[in-house]
Amino acid sequence: MLPENPDWPATVEEAAERLVASLDAKARHEIHQTSEEDLITFHLGLGATIRNTFGLWGGNAALLQSSGCADADDCSMKIIEAAWRKLHEADGAN
Repeated sequence: MLPENPDWPATVEEAAERLVASLDAKARHEIHQTSEEDLITFHLGLGATIRNTFGLWGGNAALLQSSGCADADDCSMKIIEAAWRKLHEADGAN
């Protein structure tokens, strides 16, 4: 396991904020238009990016703990779900 990286987000909320900020308009729209039940479709592509970028495979214990998840796969889905909620809150549709 790699040491903690100070650039990694420590909470699901912070990770979701960073994720939304990093997405282009097309990706934000695609996630926003997806039903909550279908967010799993983002697990392989976007989820893998989250797991790699936010250190879920590299020892980001703080983020795993914040998510309440034991593994990187589940944690990345929590982040995607939180980003989805943020996109819906931004337009008042929740």
